[in-house]
This record gives sequence, structure tokens and C-alpha cells, in this order.
Amino acid sequence: MISNPEQMRKLYHLPSIPLPDAVSDPDTLYCPNALFKLYPCNPPRPPAHEQCMYTQESLLLEKTSGLYLASLSHIVPLPSSTEPPSTLTLHEKLCGGFREECVTHVWTATVDSQPVIAKIFDPLYFIDPYEGTDPFPLLDLSVSREAEAYRRLAPLQGTQVPRCRGLFVSPLPSQGNRTVYVLLLEHVPGQDVRYLVPAPVSPSLCLAHRTVIVDAAIDVFYDILMCGVKQRDMAPRNLIIRPPKRDGIPFCDKENCPVRRSVDPDNVESVMIDFEGSELWDPDHEFYDEQTREREMRALREDYMEDWWYGKYGV
Repeated sequence: MISNPEQMRKLYHLPSIPLPDAVSDPDTLYCPNALFKLYPCNPPRPPAHEQCMYTQESLLLEKTSGLYLASLSHIVPLPSSTEPPSTLTLHEKLCGGFREECVTHVWTATVDSQPVIAKIFDPLYFIDPYEGTDPFPLLDLSVSREAEAYRRLAPLQGTQVPRCRGLFVSPLPSQGNRTVYVLLLEHVPGQDVRYLVPAPVSPSLCLAHRTVIVDAAIDVFYDILMCGVKQRDMAPRNLIIRPPKRDGIPFCDKENCPVRRSVDPDNVESVMIDFEGSELWDPDHEFYDEQTREREMRALREDYMEDWWYGKYGV
């Protein structure tokens, strides 16, 4: 169906059908000790256009049937395998609920008694501040992009990015057996910079710690870039610092430095997470050149010093 601008305008002005009461609260579905059956699957095909705008057909379906019924037309077929599904148990919510511009719910979890991070891609609770994004192609874009990012980042998994345990599909019996994608990742020990350096205490960082944390972020950014993945969300929450190998000793002389005992400036091990919004780059791009990398790192260092501690990222 070719979109007619006048018809699209009329459709956008129709009232939206709210979610049914039984499915309206994501916290009743995603909660501690909730169980999900996991079936291995391949990532979806990415949409033709990354803007993920509504077509006339998809907008008509959502406006006349509602987002919940529309989701039932996007069910992913379960694999025909004789292997029993794994069971995912949720524990602690890291992010989720009704979210602007994201379709993910992230939890600490266990699968077969093994700790993991579960990233659940669910378009039903997506909020679009611009009211033009179709959540279903956005789902396909988010899942396919992150799965491909981890495939490209295989050489760095377990060191500078988490190990990827696989992509799965999970049916939701309480919601008409609609399906969600679940990406399982290694549970990396340590804390992200947002918690290590809360905004109110960031001015107390000593210069040495400030420098090594920003350098660690830039180093891992370029190592990831050399694998063909550009991290577009460099917020402090996406950089985990592993625990120091030396415990119980101060690593700087500044008594009120918030990471005085938790970050060893001589041995910072950083891990970058969250690649659903990343860009996939051509491996022959100029930034893979080491001289270019060093030049760009010098330029970025001051920018990130300003952005992380005082500017838009607001540690």
C-alpha cells in the first residue's frame, strides 16, 4: 500500500486505542521471579529504512485495532526443535517499563542456575515522543543491529565487551502468546561509571582518576570501532569498570575522591555495553588506522572530560 499524505494525516489524528487493562502494566509481566521459556532463534531482518516510520497500512492497523492486537500479527514462529526450551528467571530490574525511544527491558537473571543479563526487546511498552515511529520495525532494527554488533565484536567478548550467550524468542502465554526477543549476555562484575561517580560527587574526582576513566572509555571505543561497530551512546552508564585486583588499599591521596578505593588507575579494565543504537561501519574506514586513532583520541579526550563530568551526560 502506497502511503497517501492526506490519509496519513487523518490517521495520525485518530485517537489511539489504549492497551487492555490485563496487559497495560509492564511491571506485572517483568517482575522478580518471573519465568520465561527461551527458544534459540535467528535475528530478524533489519527494516529497509532506519527511520522506522509508520506506513499507511501499519498505522491503520494500530489506530483501528490497537497496539496490543497489532502485536499479535508480529508473532515470531517458534523453532521446530526436539530440544526442550531453557527457562529464564528474572531477578533485579536494571531498566525497563514504559520507555522513550527504546524497546528494551534489562534484568539480572539466571538461566539454568547461571547468572546472566537478560535484554528483553518488547515493542508494546515503547513511548515515541515524536509519535511517528512504528515500534515493530524499530524492534527489528534494535535486535538485528545488536546481534550483528556482538557477532562483529567476537574478538573482544569476555574482555572489553560482555560475552553474548545467544538470541532467543520467548512466547508470553498471559498475553495471547505474542513473542518477545531476548538477548542473553554475560553478567560482568564491577560497576558502571554512573554509580562509581554519582553526579553530586563528580567534582571530587582526583585528576588521575578522572583522566584514566575517560581514557579507558576512549580506548574501548576505538577497539570496538576497529571491529566495525561505532558506539553512539557513550554515556557513563554504558561503561563498566571491573573491580581492582588489589583490594583494601587507597589508590590516590585525595581522601574525598569517590573511587579512591574502587578504581586502580594503574590497571583500569573497562567493558562497554549496550549496542542496540550503534552504527555498523565499513571495516576499511579511515579510523582503523592507528595514527588516525591516536590523533582522534587526543581530540576526544578533552571533549569527554567536559561532556562526562560537567555536560550533557551528567554523570
